[in-house]
Amino acid sequence: MPSCSNDDGPKTYNGDVGLYSQEMVNEFGNQNYTSIEGNLVIADYEDDSYDITDLSPLNSLKVIEGNINVGICKELESINGFNNLEIAGSISFSYNDNLLSVSGFESLEIVNGMIAFNDNPNLINVDAFQNVKELENGLWFMSNTAL
Repeated sequence: MPSCSNDDGPKTYNGDVGLYSQEMVNEFGNQNYTSIEGNLVIADYEDDSYDITDLSPLNSLKVIEGNINVGICKELESINGFNNLEIAGSISFSYNDNLLSVSGFESLEIVNGMIAFNDNPNLINVDAFQNVKELENGLWFMSNTAL
């Protein structure tokens, strides 16, 4: 059962997080969690509205112990959230038709898995990961035709 811990310090979400609309991204971001003890899935397919366009509400996150999956966000052009993220499991970006640029991961230093880009046909910039010092399983690119 998901829960929240906060002892007047960092705020942790215990469990997996699924964000399936911009409203859900905004609501979760408003909680100012600094860590997630689970996976984070951002996927804009549940209600067929395809309205996720901004991930900056997630900038308070510093640690995601599980994986980050951003997929099927057809209107998402730029990933500019996660500015304070320092540690994460695997990170994947898949089937984001209009995604052009991935930025906002400048604080990320440790990835306990891989960074993967799969079928983002318009993606041209992935410079966001230049400060990563530890990458357990490398980079993976597949079917990103503009790169």
